[in-house]
Amino acid sequence: TGAIAAGGCIGILIPPSVILLIYGILTEQSIGKLFAAGIIPGVLEAAFYIVTIWILTKRNPALGPPGPQATAKEKFSSFLKTWDVIALFLMVIGGLYMGIFTPTEAAGMGAFGAFCFAILRGRMDFSKFKHSLTSTILTTGMLFTIVLGAMILGYFFSVTRLPVEFANYVAALPVNRYVILLCIVVVYLILGCLMDSLAIVLLTVPVFFPLILQLHFDPIWFGIIVTRVTEMGMITPPVGMNVYVIHGITKVPMPTIFRGVLPFLAADVCELVLLIAIPEISLFLPNMM
Repeated sequence: TGAIAAGGCIGILIPPSVILLIYGILTEQSIGKLFAAGIIPGVLEAAFYIVTIWILTKRNPALGPPGPQATAKEKFSSFLKTWDVIALFLMVIGGLYMGIFTPTEAAGMGAFGAFCFAILRGRMDFSKFKHSLTSTILTTGMLFTIVLGAMILGYFFSVTRLPVEFANYVAALPVNRYVILLCIVVVYLILGCLMDSLAIVLLTVPVFFPLILQLHFDPIWFGIIVTRVTEMGMITPPVGMNVYVIHGITKVPMPTIFRGVLPFLAADVCELVLLIAIPEISLFLPNMM
């Protein structure tokens, strides 16, 4: 259950990410660069989880009993069945990375590609097509409502100059900028335990972003840090949202799930320290664009 709860956070960072999209809209940063910046940290996060699982199963093999054996031919055959997913990902992210598509065009190509693959696999009929259209309308309406609310909040902040005054006050404090960053990280961890990740970004980014610029942190890098810390909050005791979801589905006791999550939370802390200490991990791909 710990691996499932932690693994459920990876999708928030791996592009195309709704959180990074909203962050880019709020801060007027390049969506393509934000998506590119999330690739290496997302892969690194998965690698940290794999190493964590390997260490846990080495210490206690009962945690991960061996599954059915498969030949190399069977593994390769199973891999080939995922060619359409891989092709779709490479088309969208590759098009963004090489400057062929704008983010909006990439989204359209991704939707069209998924539609074509569904037809080729014989999994698309009229009822499913109707359901997908309805879901798209509902999701789009929700996102536009969220963006509209964020724009109203941003206008309020710009009129009152609260973020600017807050940034000026904090930036003038006689402390190292990384101490201030640590305080921001702690705030996101606490909020991540209690609130939805989208709500956290909408409420906090307009306040913290001017401060981040005054402290001369890279805005693309900060977007990855915000997303990563918000993920961590979703599995942090005592109120990790993902833990409650797993508990509701599996009926596994909460203390058991929290004990299972702790090793993955330790892996998250290690990766977060690495991302803060070496910003180039996040900025390597965006700087190549």
